[in-house]
Amino acid sequence: MGERQSAPGRFDGFGLKAAAIVAMTCNHVANVFAGQLPAAVLYPLFAVGGLTFPVMAFLLVEGYRHTSNVGKYALRLAIFACVAQVPYSLLWGAVPNVLFTLLMGLGALWLHSKMGHNPLFLLALMTAALLTLPFDWGCIGVLLVFLFHGVRPEGEAGTAGGGTGPSLRFAAGRGIAAAMLVPYLAIGLPALLELPGALEGGAQAQPVMAAAQPSTVLDAQNGTAGGPTTAAAEAAGGESPVTPLATASTDSDDNSLGNQAADFAAHTAENMVPFSLDSLIAGDASPHTANTIAQAGHLAEAWGNIGYAFAGFTLAIVVLSCYNGQRGRPMKWFFYGYYPAHLLIIWLVRAFLLPG
Repeated sequence: MGERQSAPGRFDGFGLKAAAIVAMTCNHVANVFAGQLPAAVLYPLFAVGGLTFPVMAFLLVEGYRHTSNVGKYALRLAIFACVAQVPYSLLWGAVPNVLFTLLMGLGALWLHSKMGHNPLFLLALMTAALLTLPFDWGCIGVLLVFLFHGVRPEGEAGTAGGGTGPSLRFAAGRGIAAAMLVPYLAIGLPALLELPGALEGGAQAQPVMAAAQPSTVLDAQNGTAGGPTTAAAEAAGGESPVTPLATASTDSDDNSLGNQAADFAAHTAENMVPFSLDSLIAGDASPHTANTIAQAGHLAEAWGNIGYAFAGFTLAIVVLSCYNGQRGRPMKWFFYGYYPAHLLIIWLVRAFLLPG
């Protein structure tokens, strides 16, 4: 789809892929071993982990823009998504992994190339976003891929169009920052609003939109659907996860009509809304979840989510703004293979270190 021209920058495609690999590993290690890691290690891991998906989404857009065969690109992505689903499910349950989210994003880009500004494309994009609600990174992932597609339009790579390197990088940086407002608002803002309750240590420090989690997830977190038991969570150094209903029932000894109404409202919300905002973050709301930051306590969860969003997303903006448009050293197959391989290794380590 055209030759790549480059502007001065610190990161080429190889550098972005290496950054994504490091960040992805940090995020998954933090999720799986949150109950065992000290705060001084846990929070930086989550902060770096926030870099992962924005970089992967950006690389997908670049790959789509420069591939000679979109069909083969999609097939390759689908194959590795299926392979990675096995270790991913061993860790976090039957939730489609992030490669499926990227595959849906790729489909949205292909549809846009065929439909252009046809109003029906907006319907197709919204449909794709809704279909990915139960996926890792959920609907935000597809939307971010599409928004990144507008950051570096065809013919504007490198110094094409007469722009200078610094001015072009500034323009690209603005576009990246604008696109990143979506995850900032959808993930970062709720995490920030949760912090005061977590600092108070009260019942309001429950995970963001916990009432909207599916009952199987809540049961799993309480040890009744294959997830860690309350005793196991406490042994891991975290607080015992409880459902919003349990919280509402234990906050007061008064079994008044008001309390019953609150319980009914929480139960209704739980069963009406199938997916929570937490499901947009890797491994955070999956059935049979192995071990997540929620088990390290509500305050740790709040700070971890804030670091993931505000530190990680900001770091992603800086890194992506320094992209020079060049491919760099090829590592396509290693990048694809690393995803399922590192998940399998993490699962094996967890199985040996945290049996049962």
